[in-house]
Amino acid sequence: MACSSFNNNLPQEFTINKRWAVSATSSTNWWQFKNHPASPVIYKNSVLVANGYDGIGLYKQSTGRNIWKIQIKNGAESTPFIQNDNIYFGGNDGQFYCLNAKDGSTKWSFPVKFEGLGSPVINGDSVYFTTGNHNLYSLDKNNGKLNWVYTRKVNSSISIRGQGKVLVSDDKLYTGFSDGYFVAFNKSNGQIIWEKLINNNRRFKDVDSSPVISGDAIFVSGYDQNLYALNKASGDVIWKSPHGSHVSVLVNKGTVYSSTSKGLVVALNKSNGKAVWTKKLEKGIGTEPTYYKGFLIIGESEGRVLALSQVNGEVVGHYETGKGVVSKITHKDDSKQFFVLSAGGNLFSFNIDWTKASDIWPWEQ
Repeated sequence: MACSSFNNNLPQEFTINKRWAVSATSSTNWWQFKNHPASPVIYKNSVLVANGYDGIGLYKQSTGRNIWKIQIKNGAESTPFIQNDNIYFGGNDGQFYCLNAKDGSTKWSFPVKFEGLGSPVINGDSVYFTTGNHNLYSLDKNNGKLNWVYTRKVNSSISIRGQGKVLVSDDKLYTGFSDGYFVAFNKSNGQIIWEKLINNNRRFKDVDSSPVISGDAIFVSGYDQNLYALNKASGDVIWKSPHGSHVSVLVNKGTVYSSTSKGLVVALNKSNGKAVWTKKLEKGIGTEPTYYKGFLIIGESEGRVLALSQVNGEVVGHYETGKGVVSKITHKDDSKQFFVLSAGGNLFSFNIDWTKASDIWPWEQ
């Protein structure tokens, strides 16, 4: 049953209703914890999901029935990218893959020889991604041949697990590394254009959030440090706010929304970084926000799927998935449907919407 809450002062009731739920893993791994940070991806009338335990699979949107499943040793933690019936993603087996979306067959693979934690992005004929050993790759998307690779020399002995998605803008690539630096590259050859130290913590220096561009500004966080607005041309700091994170921000009109590494959800003024409101989550760290009809749809790492008002952060609806959510919640455009991969490896389909509340109770009619 859906567990929903609403404010009686609102003219409508907000509901989160489960449509179906299936296991995205081939077996249950009770004996060890596995991370499942990859977000579900919409593909035609299906939904694709990679899990951090044993592989990647395609499921029908209407019923959750499995169409195909490919076993990947140690699973996959990067959110796949789909283009022209091709699926691109990095596996935890040291291979980067291109699969046929129709049946899951392998078109090509490239040995990166480490976990492919960074979600890929395609621009032109190239696919760009980062790996867990601080490499940035450019491959030919058609055959997997290496264009170039950049290797970052990182001295830090401890870091947060994960890598952000590369941002492509014009002729540049932007990404962060676990030594605290955010770097701009020439996308054609991998040469550094500029780099900026944005996280100088003694313990965790990671810059794992995927950068987001809006106008001339790039918004990116250092884990447990600050959220920055940087000039995309020079890397100069426009403003910074003490709300670091490992996930991307959501920019909606004049406001930047972020789930922080300290268990807050914050709304900041886009132009100066000043806080508009802050909300403390009850059960862990929030996922990257998904925008829907004036609400932020967020998962808690140890708890629920939440719907928050973008106006003040008030929780207006919630649903308990069990074991929490660490991946961004996926919305199917122009519909009420959302797809969630829980921390327990279960794929959920929800209808999330608001409906007109009755003026009187049913027994008063």
